[in-house]
Amino acid sequence: MFNYSLVKSVNCFFPLIWDSNTSTQEHPIISQNFFGFLKFSTFLALLFLFLIQPQAKDEQIKLFSITTIQTYLKDNIFVGGDCRVRILYITFSNKNEIPPPFLFLYLRNPYSVGEHYDFNSCLNIISKCKVLIILKLWRKTIQDTIHSTQTFRKRTGILISETKYFLNKSKSKWISVGFSLERKYEVVIKLGGIENNQHVIFNEDQWISFLHNQGIMLSFVYSNKTGWQPMRENGFQIHFVYMGDARIIKISQDGGNEVFLAGETMSELSNLVNLVKYRCDMLKFQEFSKYYNILVSGVSSKSGDLMNNLYKIISPSKNPNSANICCMLELLNFYSDCIIEDVESFACNEFVNSCIGK
Repeated sequence: MFNYSLVKSVNCFFPLIWDSNTSTQEHPIISQNFFGFLKFSTFLALLFLFLIQPQAKDEQIKLFSITTIQTYLKDNIFVGGDCRVRILYITFSNKNEIPPPFLFLYLRNPYSVGEHYDFNSCLNIISKCKVLIILKLWRKTIQDTIHSTQTFRKRTGILISETKYFLNKSKSKWISVGFSLERKYEVVIKLGGIENNQHVIFNEDQWISFLHNQGIMLSFVYSNKTGWQPMRENGFQIHFVYMGDARIIKISQDGGNEVFLAGETMSELSNLVNLVKYRCDMLKFQEFSKYYNILVSGVSSKSGDLMNNLYKIISPSKNPNSANICCMLELLNFYSDCIIEDVESFACNEFVNSCIGK
């Protein structure tokens, strides 16, 4: 903030070198006009310092031309994802009016719940007046980062429309198939366990790589050979672990995710390969990701309550046998904040493209 003590010090300083009651005869070299000019110049200098003083690190304001907005957003938001962006406009159509700020775009931290904005109103306004686009960035605080990281980790293993098959009698290990919330509803296969939230997630290519090594893993479990070395595949590693007399397969992925598979589990997994493949094919044929994107596109242009608009569009009572609507109801009931983020992100992209087009 501006230090007003500087102004006081200036006002205290000038009487020492110039007293208005003192005759100019006592100071023949110094004139009153000169000191008036000096005092005014000092005031301007202090005002200049006040105006150019840097903002707080978490409130840095930067100006961008409209042509650079889209590139900036892609580089810093949708790729980096480490800051929030708020775009405001100031109208200059009437200089006598106080320019009212209007919210154009607001991207929040991942998975945060908030208000849905009517972006069509923004487009109508920007087409009728001159605008100044201001991007105001807030870097995440340490607390926000920790909270977001914890929330993100909790959601890494979540599947929508998940079908689970147990791999042992104790039901402590399983394989499941579903749409990954983290991976934009891609069809994935998950190997999970009860202890310490064990799990690894494979996409289709990774699952094929895993199956190609199934014979090697079974050989390790049921043989007496030694000297087995870890194997690195596409997106995961296979470790050959000895726990007493038992031989265990450990599957690990970057980020610390891992799962341990014993002999019984590996054998049952081999028996379920065809079932898992058929279930994956069914989900791919369902094309939920495509359906979801169309739904997000449609609801982003509507004003009013976002959740109510979604319920009206999908109309569950009128479509009782739709697998995609069932998935949407699951999202609406348990992960509505993810839908809000996707709707706002889509609306933001559309808004930026409209600005550049104009």
